Amino acid sequence: NDREILSVAVDPRDARRIWAGTSSGLYGSRDGGVHWSYVVSGLITRVIDVALDPVHPDTLYVATAGLEGPSVEGIVRSTDAGTTWKLLRQGLESAYPWQDHVRLAVDPQVPNVVYASFYESPAPGTRPDVTYRSTDNGIHWTATEGGFPLAVDRNGVVYAGDRRSTDHGATWQQAAAPPDLATRYAASAAADGTLWAATGQSGVFRSRDRAATWQASSGGLHATVVTSIAIDPQTPRVIYAAAGTEIGRASCRERV
Repeated sequence: NDREILSVAVDPRDARRIWAGTSSGLYGSRDGGVHWSYVVSGLITRVIDVALDPVHPDTLYVATAGLEGPSVEGIVRSTDAGTTWKLLRQGLESAYPWQDHVRLAVDPQVPNVVYASFYESPAPGTRPDVTYRSTDNGIHWTATEGGFPLAVDRNGVVYAGDRRSTDHGATWQQAAAPPDLATRYAASAAADGTLWAATGQSGVFRSRDRAATWQASSGGLHATVVTSIAIDPQTPRVIYAAAGTEIGRASCRERV
């Protein structure tokens, strides 16, 4: 219904079950996107990002940006597949109102560890991009050394901006940022140290060495604005990119 789709998450147990965050709330599908229903739960808001607990997929984390009127703003969690929600903002107060650029991730090895990455366009007096970490399912948050955007591979290695953590966000090492501002990261489903970056002006970049170096990887995209990137978990060599151009948007599929 002409709503802007801002984020998508797929249930790892059942690929027919999909969540879509839109400019006016959260929608769900149980038949692979053939039919959609609005999640009626008082979550009146823009849904910027959605992340599922990979061990308990009925647990959803949603990054929201308030609309005019009685709306929710912050990170919220549902443990019953979207029926009820709890606002999680303890420790995140300074991260808002940076709500239009938020990425969420749940550690697949330690699912009580959740990450939230924020980005604000550089301007005098503003803070740089920042990542927050929670070790208690989002109840309490602490700022970390990481930045924007964010990805966690299946072994729990975290990539956040120009930082990398191999111990579930407890400590961080310097990594390299892509040559252009990244809008999304996607870690290889094979957990082989390959990381993909969608960028706002330069297409797609790939790192084969855990974000130590990056190479351009945009052959065939025919677009420089890439808003999102995803890897097929069953066929890790298949990558999907959402691309924008001056005349419209497109989705591209590449086998690499």
